[in-house]
Amino acid sequence: MIPYEFHGQNVVAWNLNPERADVEVLNDNSQFLCFGFKVEGPGTAIKTINNGKTEVFVFSCGIGDITAENPLFENKNSSVML
Repeated sequence: MIPYEFHGQNVVAWNLNPERADVEVLNDNSQFLCFGFKVEGPGTAIKTINNGKTEVFVFSCGIGDITAENPLFENKNSSVML
């Protein structure tokens, strides 16, 4: 389960704190702007694909397992600013 999925939308969010999913935010061809993002655990925090644009201001990350196989951020054919 992905707590937040955006498909072709314009999204502005404040203080997101998704918990322990493996892909906590999926940005699929959306404009995603976030002011305040906190994440914990070894999953992928934000996956941006298909010409999506992700901008995050103020990011806090607590990763308990640095040997996890999944990347913290995954970007495919997209634009990301952290």
